[in-house]
Amino acid sequence: MIGPGRDDGVRYDEEGRAAFTAGSTIWQNKFVVMYAGNHSPCNPLRTLLESADALKTRDDILFLFAGGGSALSEVRTFAEVRGLTNIRCLSYQPLRQTLGLLLSSADLHVVVTV
Repeated sequence: MIGPGRDDGVRYDEEGRAAFTAGSTIWQNKFVVMYAGNHSPCNPLRTLLESADALKTRDDILFLFAGGGSALSEVRTFAEVRGLTNIRCLSYQPLRQTLGLLLSSADLHVVVTV
């Protein structure tokens, strides 16, 4: 059980960050804004998507959506319709170790509220 005072095993890992991002050029020299979690109507992503659109000329910023859910297609469609190259999607990470590395690769994490 995860809760206050418990160690859930997912934490920042500088070496893991470097290893996770080393295999892909999409991360290089980018400030990574990440939303990681369930993509659903309960977690509205419209403001984040509009931010990506507003910053589309900034080739040093990458918006990374990690996870899945019923609204993932909205993210992909938004990026495709607007021709946004600053949005990428990754699937859920199956292993806790991989999740820690993925989360460590972001410079800014986004939390959405309703």
